[in-house]
Amino acid sequence: MKRFIASLLCALFAAPGCAASQGPRTQVAPPLPAAPAIQREVLGEFARQLPLGARVRATVTGNRTIRGTLLKRTDVALVIQPRARVAEPLVEIPFSSLLAIEQEHKSNSTGKAVAIGAAVGVGAALGLLLLIAAALGGD
Repeated sequence: MKRFIASLLCALFAAPGCAASQGPRTQVAPPLPAAPAIQREVLGEFARQLPLGARVRATVTGNRTIRGTLLKRTDVALVIQPRARVAEPLVEIPFSSLLAIEQEHKSNSTGKAVAIGAAVGVGAALGLLLLIAAALGGD
């Protein structure tokens, strides 16, 4: 019994974590068709209404996505500070190359964090009890 519990614990500790960090890894999407002029005008109007300091995700020609903070908007372009681990220069996106833009909302994940913490605590307590049982139990 002691060997079984010890081997079970070793297998559980060696197994990779169950929680995914951020959904699927990568997906390749087909190239987007060129947007008509009317659609670009509507995107420009929408982008002009976004508040400064908003977190946005902009898709530009070439199917490239830029995520960052909206710093400035002019009549012809947006200026975005990209979010990255290493500081990157500001990106100016002309409305003529803008294919899509959306404002990202910060999600309140307090409940999710509490549930993850509780699950980790229960798992640690169960593991500790199994280790104690393995140490005290005899064959």
